[in-house]
Amino acid sequence: MMMNMFRILICFAFSILLVGCASVDKALYEVSDGVSSVDRISGERSLNFANRQSQIAKSNAQIEQIIKQAKTEKVALNEELDAEGYKRLLKIFERVHSVSHMKDENWKLLLIPKDSFNAFVNGGTYVVVHKGLLDKIENDDEIAAILGHELSHVAANHLYEMQSHLTIATLKGSKSASRDTFHSAFTHKNEEEADEVGILYAALAGYDPYASSRLWKRMRDNEGDYSRVVVDHPINSERYERAEELARIYKRYYFKGEINPKPEEALQNNSVFGHVPEDMSVSTPAPGQGGGFLALLEVVGKGLEQHYEAKTEEIRQQTRVIRIKRAENSLLLIDKRILNPKTLISKIQYNGHDTLNNLTFFAMLGDEHVTRRIEYPINPSDTFEFELLFKTDLNETLKQDIVISVSHVD
Repeated sequence: MMMNMFRILICFAFSILLVGCASVDKALYEVSDGVSSVDRISGERSLNFANRQSQIAKSNAQIEQIIKQAKTEKVALNEELDAEGYKRLLKIFERVHSVSHMKDENWKLLLIPKDSFNAFVNGGTYVVVHKGLLDKIENDDEIAAILGHELSHVAANHLYEMQSHLTIATLKGSKSASRDTFHSAFTHKNEEEADEVGILYAALAGYDPYASSRLWKRMRDNEGDYSRVVVDHPINSERYERAEELARIYKRYYFKGEINPKPEEALQNNSVFGHVPEDMSVSTPAPGQGGGFLALLEVVGKGLEQHYEAKTEEIRQQTRVIRIKRAENSLLLIDKRILNPKTLISKIQYNGHDTLNNLTFFAMLGDEHVTRRIEYPINPSDTFEFELLFKTDLNETLKQDIVISVSHVD
């Protein structure tokens, strides 16, 4: 609200000053328009050195090279890899795409034979889905949320926006731009936004908006959280909580199994992103009438806002890492014993002063790792036990090689 008022006041003041400087204002607009684009989701102008046509050409060429190599190596893709699965995936994608900001572009879906739980976009008009993700999710509603998330990355221009931002920051000599932790924090903010938009897409396409929260709750319960470092994706607990909050907001747009009859209205006006005008030129002055100055101001302002938000996120996560290490230093491993060939019992004494919630352990045995989240609070002076279930058969020698660390704590 304050930012919108600021834009209106600036526009009003400088439109008066620029009455006699129309040519200067037009030049400012051309410069701004050449290095930025209007975000489809928020309606705000942000840095972008590549226009949409060049983004599609460059990004699609990368994916098409993957397809070409797969054909050369006779690697099965799409329906050749899994006919029923690809058909199901394509049906979900077409519905989600039809209600998205990208509906006017010709998009393609690519299913590849990788076992990992992953899907990705690279800024073009392809969504790439790993077979492992399709195999591990049986619920169409959850798949819709993931596909919506990927579409959102391109709708918000996350990849090219970040590249442009880091280029400018580096040229300006920003110390932040040289830190991997800052890059992760910047990406983390983009992932949060992609979740926010992706769940809305899924709801508009007739898929349960609560599916995303169920997915991340299951991931949290099964895997716990990992936040020993500054991470580039929200941890499972945070994604679950935010997804549940978003579902409560977006459920008004959800018609079970049916596409919302007015998806454009929800995209342009909702309580998460506010009001986004359908035609941006109607609500902003034209070039030569203050529009150039406003466009430049908006690009600079958005860049500063993103930089500040990323630095704030970086500090938030660094603080969390310190808290984890402090808690870990207060935990004393009293005993490790083998319960059965695949189960290790660990006994821990806590000597700290604060109550620990959602304490999650991360255990390594060679290349295998397992996690365990403690469901109850750990109070000062508590002694507690927990099980770690491995795939590897354990013995007394291997027991000594198991390294246990704290991966998360609230």
